[in-house]
Amino acid sequence: MELDCSGIVTRLGKWSVGPEPLYQQLAGGLKKAILDGAVPPDTLLPPERTFAGALAVSRSTVVAAYALLRQEGWLESRQGSGTKVLGPPLAQAKEFNPVARNPVFEQMLDRGEGLIDFSGGIPAELKLADLKLTHFNLSGILQEPRYLPQGLPELRQAIANQYSLKGIPTSEEQVLITNGAQQALALVAALYLQRGDTVVLENPTYFGAMDAFRGAGARLVGVTTDPVDGLRLDLLQRVLSTLQPRFIYLTPTFQNPTGAVMPVEQRKELVQLAEKNDLVLVEDNTLADLELDQAAPPPLAAFAQGDNVITIGSMSKLFWVGLRIGWVRAAPALINRLTRLKQVNDLGSGLVNQVIATRWLDQFEAVKEWRKQELLAKRDLMLKLLQEHLPDWGCTRPGGGLFLWVRIGPSNAGTLAQLALRYGVVILPGNVMSADDSYSQYVRLPFLLDPPLITEGIARLSRAWESQAVLNKTGQPTSGFIV
Repeated sequence: MELDCSGIVTRLGKWSVGPEPLYQQLAGGLKKAILDGAVPPDTLLPPERTFAGALAVSRSTVVAAYALLRQEGWLESRQGSGTKVLGPPLAQAKEFNPVARNPVFEQMLDRGEGLIDFSGGIPAELKLADLKLTHFNLSGILQEPRYLPQGLPELRQAIANQYSLKGIPTSEEQVLITNGAQQALALVAALYLQRGDTVVLENPTYFGAMDAFRGAGARLVGVTTDPVDGLRLDLLQRVLSTLQPRFIYLTPTFQNPTGAVMPVEQRKELVQLAEKNDLVLVEDNTLADLELDQAAPPPLAAFAQGDNVITIGSMSKLFWVGLRIGWVRAAPALINRLTRLKQVNDLGSGLVNQVIATRWLDQFEAVKEWRKQELLAKRDLMLKLLQEHLPDWGCTRPGGGLFLWVRIGPSNAGTLAQLALRYGVVILPGNVMSADDSYSQYVRLPFLLDPPLITEGIARLSRAWESQAVLNKTGQPTSGFIV
């Protein structure tokens, strides 16, 4: 694995949270990244001064961390060749995991005490009493003797009905139930991709999709996304003139992370372009039901003449992430092939969750309105606080979804993320959501936390920003840092 400086910084996660001297925390963060496979053996670490700048620490902090790791046998340094990872010493070798894990997912799982986390995209839980989950009878489903790899027929029909109401006639046979949208992406990748194949996607885009496609060995080609209208078709046409991708992946409705919404006419043009070039469109609609003050246009499948559109959906964002119900809508023949892959993968999704999901879908419109009121207030609060505390930053007000895509100016968001950790707030630098490591001057901020946490989080972020301004002028961290 080849990692640049920003890639290594991202894989360190919350390394600077703790009471120990900063050089010991940095050494500990590197050890954990090596053991987890995120920074594999033979990785060339950045020069001390470069690494210090990216981490927003003094050079002496990096020098001391490298020295400690060399002494313990984790690293070696050679004059003229730099510092290289050797791997874990023998005493720690049993903990080594050679399969790298997504640093963003790892960061979300590792919830440090006292941190305000702006990195994830998990909405607040619904009030289960309002969803009438009490006195729920499971006796019928407990007698089901099969795995049902395609999913519970009642749930598939309920999802098909939702599409039919949107003007896209859909049958039960066109729906496959998955363990969330992430499994749906992984199944599509497994079906279509072989090592070296090309996938075209928006730039920036959802990091979990990039993981799924890279895991299948794909080469990712990003196409710039307009912050209002989404994927730029003029640039897509240029890419298609030289490449023949296996499919195009996009989130045209409340795009993650920009919040863009592709207009209807542009959707029609995109579908026609795909049909003309015999291309598959994989449409991720996981955020499409989160309408705030903008109505969602019809999905791409509404404009397709053939079967070249695959639609992915989920109940995680609107209802509850713990339900783990996602799906694929496609032609029956394609659903059959995906079902066989899923059957090999896990035999079938849990039936109890599917029964609950079927019942909750009866309250779809009520939950949409509840979510709208919750998220509208939080979005407007975060926009107000950003204007008050960080007026130099800028973003487009999203009409739906979960995120603000914020430009922080000429500064590097990765460096800001390192400083923000020391002020007790976790943010996601924009380059994490880019196929080519661009957008380093952006951060993605979800408006999901309770209002007091949003308020305190933006205040902490403002203090980190002021500290970065000092760092940019002096080249040294402010006196409040332990080095």
